[in-house]
Amino acid sequence: MAELMTAVDALPNGYGQVFKLAVVQEMSHKEIAEILGIAAHSSSSQLSRAKKMLQKSLAQYWLLWLMPLLLPLAIYLYKTGKTTDVPQPIVTKQEHTTPDTKHDDDGAPQQITIVPVKDVPADSLAPADTLQHTGAETERTNTTTIIHDNKPLPDLRPDKDTHIADLTPEKPIEVEDKGQKWSVDLAYTGSMGEQNANRPFIFTEKEMTDIISEVPPIRTFDKWSDYAEALQSGTLDIDCKTYQILLKIAQNNAAQPGMDMIERKTHHYMPIDFSLALKYKLNNRFGLETGLSYSRLKSESVIGTGGNAIREQQTIHYLGMPLKGTYNMYNVRRWNLYGSLGAKLEVPVYAPISTSYFVNGMKELEEKSTLHAPLQWSIGTGLGLQYNLTPNIGLFAEPSLQYYIPTGSDIETYRTEHPFTFSLPIGIRITW
Repeated sequence: MAELMTAVDALPNGYGQVFKLAVVQEMSHKEIAEILGIAAHSSSSQLSRAKKMLQKSLAQYWLLWLMPLLLPLAIYLYKTGKTTDVPQPIVTKQEHTTPDTKHDDDGAPQQITIVPVKDVPADSLAPADTLQHTGAETERTNTTTIIHDNKPLPDLRPDKDTHIADLTPEKPIEVEDKGQKWSVDLAYTGSMGEQNANRPFIFTEKEMTDIISEVPPIRTFDKWSDYAEALQSGTLDIDCKTYQILLKIAQNNAAQPGMDMIERKTHHYMPIDFSLALKYKLNNRFGLETGLSYSRLKSESVIGTGGNAIREQQTIHYLGMPLKGTYNMYNVRRWNLYGSLGAKLEVPVYAPISTSYFVNGMKELEEKSTLHAPLQWSIGTGLGLQYNLTPNIGLFAEPSLQYYIPTGSDIETYRTEHPFTFSLPIGIRITW
């Protein structure tokens, strides 16, 4: 670190400042530009030049250290006639020529030269320490491995105009697949908005006068006065307790000026959704995802005004199974951008409804029952952004657009009012 900081301090003042702010303090080029009073692209350019100058100076530094070590190693390998194969990650071949002597059959000294082998495929090289006789000369090839960028080291002498840019490739390096094929994520979609729906309502009742017929006629009422008159006549098939309460509600609403029309006011809450998904990565781009989701749809409605009303509250609980494909678009540092497309089937598991009757603001009666909600199919697409806290744990947000296919049911929910729905699931993803 001391040698590195010495090399950084030796850079021109602007280059050194940009390098320290960008690499040591991990600032963005925009932040650096504001601090130094320069353009952001100028900061990026100066950082690139600073890296190249550092590589040049540090390459010279390491060569000074390696040469005293490699020379005794070459002599030792020659004398022992053995080589030590040390596995290294990314290596290329650099050879060193060391003169030595060998005596011929007449006892006269014979020059032995270690010659370089350049750009020869590994499978075509002869074993190390192979002696090649050419006339009176004997050639001995000795190979040493040095880690660098798969390129021969350039001539770094001060009097040479050497370009070091090749040592720092500007193109992004493909990230090696580390074998992480599976991931599991837990997501939540909460209340982002609600919706009110006010519309006329019609009471539909059967007449008791025709109860003996197989198909009783149906009467409809869209005014409180008409509904109260029908209740007073006693011709509607309603139990006695509910009949008395409905009559008071109808008469009180009909007595209010300008409020004779029967209207239903509905308040749909934004669905709440939890999902647990398992994803399998087919390759670096594509993946398949499935799992289990839970959704809750809640609605409240009121028929009547002035404390004389019928209030309903319904809640539908769904369990769903999604199936979608994902496409990895872009990776940069800790960020990951991806897209998704798929379908989901939701099954209603519980759908209670509670009906309360109010007369002059007092609750007179409450009835509870269960709705027969239909299956719900939907299709959707999304664009997700993930931030990786660690190589295995990330946080994500996935803005999505869903279309809920109409079911033909007369049950009103947020989805029947909004077949196209925008949502923002957020969650945590664990990869292994």
